[in-house]
Amino acid sequence: MIPRNRLVTTSLVGLALAATLTACGDNGNSASPTLKPSPTATPTHRVEQVKVVSGKITPEGKIVQLKVNQPLTLEISADQPGELHVHSTPERTISYPKGQSSWELEIPRPGVVEIEDHHSGALVFKLQVR
Repeated sequence: MIPRNRLVTTSLVGLALAATLTACGDNGNSASPTLKPSPTATPTHRVEQVKVVSGKITPEGKIVQLKVNQPLTLEISADQPGELHVHSTPERTISYPKGQSSWELEIPRPGVVEIEDHHSGALVFKLQVR
């Protein structure tokens, strides 16, 4: 048989623990918390602007430092449709329309990836991926 004072103490500790857990985790919302990766675990998203005006494309030969699998968004503003060639493995072609468009790339391996304008052959970006 358990002594009465020990039974009361054990019961009070159990009730206190239950009250603490309820107070810390509920906040009126019974849904499970969403876990998000820390900012250091996710590569920073990079955005670069590309402009095409009267057949001239800018930037020209810009060096961009990226981490492996870091998202790169190319925001293209063009007065005519065109193509960019991404010399990665596998190679990719970005066929952009006249007007505004946005394209996202992720490079899965370290190295240098060049992005060229199809029409003029001009080097637009040199991506240095580490």
